[in-house]
Amino acid sequence: MQEMNLNIHGLVKIWAPDLSTEVYNGLKDLLGHFFVEEKLNLKALDLLILPLASAKLKETLEDILPSPYGMSFVEHHGDTGIVFNYRGQPDLILMLGNEITIYYSPRKRNLRRIYGLMLFSINLVLHKKMGLLYHGAAVAKDDISFLLTGLRGSKKTQLLMTMLENGWNYISDDKLLLHNGRMYMFQDTFFIADHHLEALPWLFEHLPERAKRKKGPLKRKVRKQIAAFSRRFFSKHFLPIMEKIYDPQPALKLQEVFPSCNILKSAIPSNVILLSLGDKIRCSHIASNDVMDEIDAIQSLSFFSMGPLEQLVFFCNKNFSPTVGEIVRKNLGNSQFYRLTIPGLSEINEAYQVLIKNIM
Repeated sequence: MQEMNLNIHGLVKIWAPDLSTEVYNGLKDLLGHFFVEEKLNLKALDLLILPLASAKLKETLEDILPSPYGMSFVEHHGDTGIVFNYRGQPDLILMLGNEITIYYSPRKRNLRRIYGLMLFSINLVLHKKMGLLYHGAAVAKDDISFLLTGLRGSKKTQLLMTMLENGWNYISDDKLLLHNGRMYMFQDTFFIADHHLEALPWLFEHLPERAKRKKGPLKRKVRKQIAAFSRRFFSKHFLPIMEKIYDPQPALKLQEVFPSCNILKSAIPSNVILLSLGDKIRCSHIASNDVMDEIDAIQSLSFFSMGPLEQLVFFCNKNFSPTVGEIVRKNLGNSQFYRLTIPGLSEINEAYQVLIKNIM
């Protein structure tokens, strides 16, 4: 068992005194930028992660009734928590007191579930501080920055990589922190999917050898056929499992792919680009009031895989009550907003040129 201290830009402080080696190493790969050697002040902690056995909830957990939401409530020392089961047994517990506590089962291959609940908890901590774990990508250069936002599949990562290839500095891909009118780097990890390589042929040569072995043209062609077969004959419940087979996405550090690219800690989001599909490539300025509801909806979908968890939190602790819209308006109120439409088969480089021409 190993101890972990995380300090995320001074905004979220996390302590885990007894992590399994598997979970510790996995979290270090994902959030290594924020690991600190010194032990954090226990009174200043935002999130505590402990083994399930230390919760001393055995009798209470045995009395929990099945829930139609797939999660159950539990009371512990006056606080209300949410229990997640695995094969009929408690696996994770999210306790929502003055500080958030995650109790976890040290079973093998539990990293993904623990990390997902950590992300959700980090978002709750930021909500209390009028911040947000924001679904988007971001780059900056000189005094100009771009925050790319849109639904999954709206080509954010493709546009981001094109901008990095053209000399922009990296802040985020997929997730970043918003707080006090600034955006903060959260991860320096890419997950390269087959469709990224189809849209950006030059990207393959940037990949390290270990990724090239998985992402070669012939393997991609075979996987594309498997994907078409799976979508036609498998139910939607099996598709997430099949996706791991037909579209493996190796985790790559930014500087494995773009070794000359700089990583910036934070920047003011001067331009927010809302990506969406359209009949042709078009970039147009839009008023903030015309787009805020759309951004709210995109961010609310960020944790869709958690199901009703966000709504259940309200019944546990009403202190986690600021709405996403309220937080987005506070943090992006001074930004300029643009809509960039990109047809499905368009050249991303052309979209990049149109974006730069309209804004710079």
